[in-house]
Amino acid sequence: MDGHAYDPEYEHDACGVGLVAALDGKPRREIVEMGIEALKNVWHRGAVDADGKTGDGAGIRVEVPQDFFREHVTRTGHNPTDDPICVGQIFLPRTDFAAQEAARTLVETEVLHFGFYIYGWRQPPVDVTVIGQKAKDTRPAIEQIMFRDGIGRSPEELERALYICRRRIERRAREAAIPSFYVCSLSHSSLIYKGMFLAEQVAAYEPDLVVLAGFMKLVGSAFLAAFGGRTVNTHPALSPSFPGMHGPRDALEYGVKVTGCTLFVVDEGVDTGVILAQSTVPVEDDDDVESLHERIKVAERGMLVDTVGRMAREGFRVEGRRGILGG
Repeated sequence: MDGHAYDPEYEHDACGVGLVAALDGKPRREIVEMGIEALKNVWHRGAVDADGKTGDGAGIRVEVPQDFFREHVTRTGHNPTDDPICVGQIFLPRTDFAAQEAARTLVETEVLHFGFYIYGWRQPPVDVTVIGQKAKDTRPAIEQIMFRDGIGRSPEELERALYICRRRIERRAREAAIPSFYVCSLSHSSLIYKGMFLAEQVAAYEPDLVVLAGFMKLVGSAFLAAFGGRTVNTHPALSPSFPGMHGPRDALEYGVKVTGCTLFVVDEGVDTGVILAQSTVPVEDDDDVESLHERIKVAERGMLVDTVGRMAREGFRVEGRRGILGG
């Protein structure tokens, strides 16, 4: 566009995924709170309304806390079995009570259709004082349906059945024109909280490893003071070449024959940290930025899974400019 008001190069994929994990594999509250801290550090990626409190959406995905929900199932008068508790995070119409009841009935009908046993519904606590006026005006009622598998499916079969169940619920809700209805998650393993709010500041905690996986290029001195030396990120180039967000474009402009991706320890610079792993990707004659970047992302995912897995099993250390896997 004339005047440089728009350049197709500004079009990018989603920012990435922030992953916080405990190397001992034990679920605990600190990991969730560190996930919220990571979310807070990418607040600038979302839009903010003029009221300064309404956002275009933020959320977090966590493991279903089985002990927590077993306690709540007990409060409903049921005795939970050893089977994992499945949880559906449901947005319902808040002011149309007839539509709200119709939505609950629809959800329960499909859950029973798939052979599940329903324990009951739970209303998670909410604090509406932290959201903006526009979010308040349009917010749904939020409820969680708790249930278990009644026919002994394997974890893979169970998640597949839950996915199909969710899709049937969504289709029937559209057909019934139920307003403000949405299924955030329906799973025995994952639970999603989200809304039109901003990520709030939380206290710093002590995770073993923070994996940023392609976003948060600049994390700030406060973050590094708390988590420096155990935060890693990826870069779509073979560091130290082509730092910044345009690694694939720069590789093509310089005419290199081989590029790739890098996993590094985050420091105060831009893609300047100690290198932990790299994977190469050849540059083809007919590559453009999009095709090259797609192949780099494939290599990056494999490198990230393999290397973080080794770090979790074997540990890692930094000696000068060398990153050494295996403690």
